[in-house]
Amino acid sequence: MVSCVGTETVEFSKPLMLMGKVETYLADVIDTMRATLNDAAAKSVVNHKTNDKNTWLKMDPSQITLLVNIIAWCDTVEAHFLKLK
Repeated sequence: MVSCVGTETVEFSKPLMLMGKVETYLADVIDTMRATLNDAAAKSVVNHKTNDKNTWLKMDPSQITLLVNIIAWCDTVEAHFLKLK
């Protein structure tokens, strides 16, 4: 996958064969894109917990980094709210 700005690329998690009707293989492309980004996000969550922030920021595509950073922020805020009880 190549971003619309053309500065980031993400390799598919698994090979994809473009065969058959266009409607069929375009649906396969969308499914593969979703699965690849899901895999990247899952790996990034682990990397966020095991690496320092400067290293982690350079490891993943920017949208995945933003997503995981927001997830971590929400977890932190929720944990602090639970301590207030």
